Amino acid sequence: MIIEQPLPSFFGHSTKGEIYLPDDLLGRYFLLYIYGGDFLGASYSEATELSKAAAKFEAANTSLLLMSPDSIHSHIAWSKSLKNINADTDVRLICDELGEYKKSLGLTKDEKAAIIVDGEGTVRTVIKQPINVGINVTELLRLVLALQTADKQNAHIPSGWTPGDRLLAPPPTAETSVTQREKEGLYCVDWYICYKTD
Repeated sequence: MIIEQPLPSFFGHSTKGEIYLPDDLLGRYFLLYIYGGDFLGASYSEATELSKAAAKFEAANTSLLLMSPDSIHSHIAWSKSLKNINADTDVRLICDELGEYKKSLGLTKDEKAAIIVDGEGTVRTVIKQPINVGINVTELLRLVLALQTADKQNAHIPSGWTPGDRLLAPPPTAETSVTQREKEGLYCVDWYICYKTD
């Protein structure tokens, strides 16, 4: 799986019916989170935190999808278990039985990954980590917003950026574009570092 390449196709079952990826979600971003499995402590905390943030992702025109090698019956049972312990999740749980799709993406059984895909079905970000370490949902949302802002504003996103912060203008590609930046009123620290407002 390579950034800026199409997400490989997937068809399978989920707690909300059959799903084709990326076709069913073209036109909007989605976060595909491939986790270790149902009924695991880290998975419980991740599903809960993603569910709490679902409205924020929705406001960013982004769907949340969770995938694991569990069966649909396991997903249904786990969903009921989460409801019973007041950790309800309305996030779609997708079955990748035997982990075949996970393997096709180059992930091992000891890895999980958060994959951000844009509205054209292109992989924009891949974050891999070990099964026993929980994800940072706040950072995943920030990444979605950063990618969308970079595209919309034709800008680069500085380290630590949050919505509303200054953006970086793309680096100049010719001497004439250096002087053009000054005419545009950009705040330049040096000829190659210029800020613009969001």
